[in-house]
Amino acid sequence: MGLLFRLGLVLFLLMGLSAAGLYVAAQQRPSAVVGMPAISPNAGDAASLDAKIAALESQLAQAARSSAHVSVSITFTEQELTSKVAEFLASQPNNPLHPTNVQVHLRGGNVVLNTTIQAQGLSLNVAVTATPQAVNGSLKLSVQSVDTGAIALPDFVKQQLNAALAPALDPSALGLPLDVTSVVVGNGQLTLNGVTK
Repeated sequence: MGLLFRLGLVLFLLMGLSAAGLYVAAQQRPSAVVGMPAISPNAGDAASLDAKIAALESQLAQAARSSAHVSVSITFTEQELTSKVAEFLASQPNNPLHPTNVQVHLRGGNVVLNTTIQAQGLSLNVAVTATPQAVNGSLKLSVQSVDTGAIALPDFVKQQLNAALAPALDPSALGLPLDVTSVVVGNGQLTLNGVTK
């Protein structure tokens, strides 16, 4: 065998090993969700979230008719939020990242959105950790980190990711007509407390 053939074979093998390593690294689960249980979205849990919002809207309408400012509280589970976010993302067919396998975890005061995206032709597991807060009567989510496991994302991919996932993380999409006074996150639940407008 010629020297060029051997060098070509070695380069081919190195490229194959590099590609295999990149694939394995991209499939790693982000550290932000290691140890958290898998959550499967389903229509029943999305409907449960919708029913809770409808009941709250009814309560808010009744308070508005009486001109009273009433304290209200609403609690969502991980299953409900996972199902609703998955339903929302499925309604966004032009999303450039094509998020799939969405899961919302509620732990330690944070909301962790875990999903698989398509970036540069590669499937990549991503976890976005955000802290919800009541700010001037509104619910705001402050993104704390974007975790991709073993692969560091280039800045332009992070910007694409933030732009694509921002609508799913936007609490105003819930359309709740109340002034949020506090948010409690933990043990798989998110509770909003507020006062009717």
